[in-house]
Amino acid sequence: MATKNLVPRANGEGQLGTSAKGWKGFLSCDAGASSATSGGMLQLSCDDTAAMGDDHRLGVIYFKGAEDGAGTLSTGARIQAITRDAWGGSANDADLEFYTTDGTTESKVLTLDADKLGTFAGDIRVSGGDIYGPVDGDLTITSDGNIVMNIDADNDETSQAFSIQNSGSDILAGTDTGNWTAAGWVAGANYRTIYVDAGGMVPAGTNGAQAATEEMHATNFTTMDYLAFDTSTEEYADFKLVMPEQYNNSTIKVKFYWKPADQEASVSVVWGIKAYAATDSDVLTGASGVWGTEQVIEDESLNVNDDLHISSATPALTIAGSHSEGKLVFFRVFRKVGAAADDYADDAHLLGINIQYQETGTGSAAW
Repeated sequence: MATKNLVPRANGEGQLGTSAKGWKGFLSCDAGASSATSGGMLQLSCDDTAAMGDDHRLGVIYFKGAEDGAGTLSTGARIQAITRDAWGGSANDADLEFYTTDGTTESKVLTLDADKLGTFAGDIRVSGGDIYGPVDGDLTITSDGNIVMNIDADNDETSQAFSIQNSGSDILAGTDTGNWTAAGWVAGANYRTIYVDAGGMVPAGTNGAQAATEEMHATNFTTMDYLAFDTSTEEYADFKLVMPEQYNNSTIKVKFYWKPADQEASVSVVWGIKAYAATDSDVLTGASGVWGTEQVIEDESLNVNDDLHISSATPALTIAGSHSEGKLVFFRVFRKVGAAADDYADDAHLLGINIQYQETGTGSAAW
C-alpha cells in the first residue's frame, strides 16, 4: 500500500499546528541514495491555477516569538520569495527578500535578485575575514552619495593599510597616516619640481651677479646663459614666479646647477636662497617685501672647469609673507662668500636652480 499524503479538505485551507499548540521541530529526511538532486525538501508554493503575476509572493518563512504571557506571537524576521515580472514558460524570475524587525517595524535589509545582485538597505559589516568579488568578472561599487573607506575606525591599531591590487601588485594603497599611493603617486605627499634657468633671473640692483653667455662644446657650440658670482663680495640674482595651484604652501627645497670658472681641487662654493610671497593688494615695499630666513648648501668643486655641478638639496626653506593660492613668490639666490666653507677662489657660474615643492593631493577649481 502506498504511503498516504496529508491533504486538506479544501484547496488553500488548513495548517499544521496553531499559535497555542505546535511541534518543536520538523524533520525531512531523504532515505534514498545521496546525489546532487536528493535530500530533504521543504517546498513553499503558490498556485491558484493562474500564472504568477509581477511582485507576487511565492512563499514566506516567519520567525516569531511570544511578546507577552498570553501567547501573542510577533515577527522578529522573515524570508520571502517575490516574483519579478509576470511568469510564463520561459520567464520565472524571482527575488529573495530578508526582513528584520526594529521595535515593531519590519524592514527589508537584503534582497538577492534574479540578476545575482545583493542589495543591502543598511550597513555591511564584516567581523573579521575577507570580502571576495567574482573570480572572473567585474566588481563595481557605485553610489549616489559619498563613499567612505575608514581605516581603523576605532583607532585601536598601531598601523593599518588599505590596498587595491591587480595580479598581486598594488594599484592603490593607503595607510592610516593619510598617505595614498596610486601607481607611484602619493596623494598629499607627492613632490614636483620647477627648474628656473639663470637666463630667467635678473642681477640684483645692488651687488648683482654678472650676467653672461657662453658657447660650450667644440663642435656643437651649445650656448647657455649663466650668472657669475664673485669670490669676495656677496652678490645676488632675483626671479619671481607664481607657484602651481597644487602647491601646499609648505616649505620647499632647492638644488643649484653650476660650474666653476677654473680648476681648483678640494674647494667648495656655498650657495644660498631666500624668498617671500605676496598676494593681491600686498605692498611690495612694506612688510610683504621682507625676505624669509635663508638656507644655504655647500657643494665641492670637481676640479674641472667645464663639468656640470649639481648641489645637494638645501634644508627646508620657508617662504615668508602671505600664503594662498595664486600668490607671487620672489626669490633671491646668492653665493655665501662669508661662509667658512666657501673657499673657491674664482667666480662660480650659476646655470639654474631646481625647486622641489609638495602637492596638496587635491585638485584645483576652474577659474
